[in-house]
Amino acid sequence: MKKYISVIGGINVDIKGITDSGKSSGDSYKGKVTFTPGGVARNMAENIARLGIRVYLFGTVGDDHFGSFVMSVTKKAGVITNLIKRSKTSETAKYLSVSSADKKIFYAVNDMKNSSDKTDVSYIRANKEIIENSAMIVFDGNLRKDTIDEIIRLSQRKKTPVFADAVSAEKAFVFSKIKKRIDYLSVNENEYKSLFGEIYKTNSRNRIRSMGNIKNLDKIIVKKGSSGVSLLDTSVQKVISCKALKTAVTEPNGAGDSFNAGFIFALMKGYSHYDAIRIGTCVSYFTLRTDKSVSEEINSIKIINLFQKKSRTNEF
Repeated sequence: MKKYISVIGGINVDIKGITDSGKSSGDSYKGKVTFTPGGVARNMAENIARLGIRVYLFGTVGDDHFGSFVMSVTKKAGVITNLIKRSKTSETAKYLSVSSADKKIFYAVNDMKNSSDKTDVSYIRANKEIIENSAMIVFDGNLRKDTIDEIIRLSQRKKTPVFADAVSAEKAFVFSKIKKRIDYLSVNENEYKSLFGEIYKTNSRNRIRSMGNIKNLDKIIVKKGSSGVSLLDTSVQKVISCKALKTAVTEPNGAGDSFNAGFIFALMKGYSHYDAIRIGTCVSYFTLRTDKSVSEEINSIKIINLFQKKSRTNEF
């Protein structure tokens, strides 16, 4: 078995404001502001590394303070960072979010186009030997279409499975233009609607009755927040689902990325899709409990212990 995963895409610093108020009207509120490494691809890579799987991260950061901060923390967590591009002409990408006392994000701004555009086709080709020989190639919707096409082309050379995260309803649109096969696409409900026009419908036997205009996607993971997760297997028109685990939420950013990492970890360890979405849910459980985008508590022993415990008590 191939021993590592390649993750490609967004790397940024997360600037998070968590207010003590439940109000969302224009005003200044007491609260807490934190700076933490972020980015969908980077978050997935750190979670995967913390779960004990070797992982290369590909993307771009600026040759600046934030870039050094993000690189240092990511490397310390176990991610192989030496192939990340350091740009002298673009600043490190930033993601700013504000969430209320009820732990819901009511506004977010991402400033990452310049750095993401530098993760281009030539950069992918320069690192193709490592990428195409991965056990799985993981990427996010921050990338340009031509870069995604090149990643999938490389995956097809060695029949390497690919896993993609849509990132946002706005950025999910790029996947409507991708004609090549994607093994796994991870979306939330808004991203699903943005791509396919309607949320999927099932019958009493969890068979899919309607799922929108889907042509080149093998399996679609739909993350539904407190309502849990569903996996749509388009080849057999069936859905498997999992409840969210109950926990006190500190801040929601990064939970979807940690779910993806747990799901990927489970697949690499030979678990079924049924168990993989539950293991992914266990990883997001830890992330929801911290104000960082990746929980420092995460490791494979804790995750499998939680998975086994919650399975015994039928909490999924």
